[in-house]
Amino acid sequence: MSDSQEMLGRLMRNLPGMAYRCLHDADWTLEFVSDGSTELLGYTPEDLVVDRKIAVTDLIHPDDLAQVSLEVEAALSERRPFSMVYRMQTASGEIKHISEVGRGIFSADGSLEALEGFLSDVTARVEAETALSAAQRREVLGQLSSGIAHDFNNLLSALYGVSDLMMMDMPQDDPGRTSIESIITITDKAKELTQQLQHLGKPAPPARHPSDLNRIVRSQLKLLTELAGSSEVVATLEADSLPVAIDPARFEQVLLNLVGNARDAIDGAGRIELRLAKNADRALLEVRDNGTGMTAQVRAKAFDPFFTTKVPDRGTGLGLAIIKDTVADCGGTIEVESEPGKGTTFRLLLPLATRTVPTELPHDRPVGTEIVLLAEDDDAVRLVIARGLRRLGYTVFEAANGEQALSVSRRHKGPIDLLLTDGNMPRMNGVDLARAFAQERPDAARIMITGDSMTAPEDLFLTVISKPVRLQPLADQVRELLDARAAPTAN
Repeated sequence: MSDSQEMLGRLMRNLPGMAYRCLHDADWTLEFVSDGSTELLGYTPEDLVVDRKIAVTDLIHPDDLAQVSLEVEAALSERRPFSMVYRMQTASGEIKHISEVGRGIFSADGSLEALEGFLSDVTARVEAETALSAAQRREVLGQLSSGIAHDFNNLLSALYGVSDLMMMDMPQDDPGRTSIESIITITDKAKELTQQLQHLGKPAPPARHPSDLNRIVRSQLKLLTELAGSSEVVATLEADSLPVAIDPARFEQVLLNLVGNARDAIDGAGRIELRLAKNADRALLEVRDNGTGMTAQVRAKAFDPFFTTKVPDRGTGLGLAIIKDTVADCGGTIEVESEPGKGTTFRLLLPLATRTVPTELPHDRPVGTEIVLLAEDDDAVRLVIARGLRRLGYTVFEAANGEQALSVSRRHKGPIDLLLTDGNMPRMNGVDLARAFAQERPDAARIMITGDSMTAPEDLFLTVISKPVRLQPLADQVRELLDARAAPTAN
């Protein structure tokens, strides 16, 4: 077994939840279950897969089973992911609220092979939602999310990194790539759940460099079309670049939430329109549907946390609240226009950035020769990022905390081109490290990666990247920012 495979196995065992693969039969017979089943349900993987002491359908609360089945079958028929919350009974008899995200796996000929997904325990969240008022729930959720986001995102970053490293080593026709891609898909879903909790309570800092909304929307059109199911998606883009200072990953989530809501509001097949335009010094994004529309009472509460008009277990009521927070992060506004029977339009106005958007990078891996000082207290995350950057030609010095990073910098007499630091570290955090590093090496670039809602001074970092990170997008961004920094400025 290779080091990467061993690390991947360890990360799967440490995930705070349960990954699975099951057949599409009456009992949803499990073919694979991660070790997290023991903590989540009280059954070992052997209990559920090998010995099959109990079927999945017997674990789901009988009052919820029919709705869960309907949601899964609807998602499979529309070839879209499914996401829901329902109750399960553990081996000890305890009832837990479980969040499930998953999707059907289809072969090249279109036949359904299996279902894959991820289960996590959201009992504390559901109980808190029931017990607290909307304002209290928002405050508590922020406190809870900031406590779990850092460690959870480190696990996901390491899982992404090991998966990416294994993919780099595999030939394109290696059958093992399918399994690794399934792991990445499951990790994507776990990331979405974490981001929802994190962004609602304490929004993560937005990116510090401009991103072209046209480019982001264009790159997501295929996924948005699949998400819309039987409804038609029509996009009208602006001819010129629309640069706004926003985290592209968070804006992609905004698009997914808005189109998902539009799909749910349409009875049967309909039409979802996306329009981008320049409006004075702002970028305008409109998402319009011809669905059932909203009453004035629903419109007034649309952005409230946990408010939803969907049937139980079909929605958390977090999507629009998260969108509002994300838009506010970059100084923008959002409004909704809707009437019963006349559909709904969400209108986002985002301030245009003054800096230009860098040229889009090619799909080839961007290599480099610069020297990078990487400060990260999580060993697994530091290992995979360092290994990935070295494979692309960078020289990487590693440090487990801020004090160690400064010591490495002072011992190295040559240049250091980039400080890549985690935000939340013991003994000296990333912000304090960057301040001290900038005094000693003012010409070096600085980028912060954070797994929680930590903020940083505007002029201290070129950008702030949210965890969990993928190696390829991280390498793209490092190359893009270093090239932009090195480019001569016009007089």
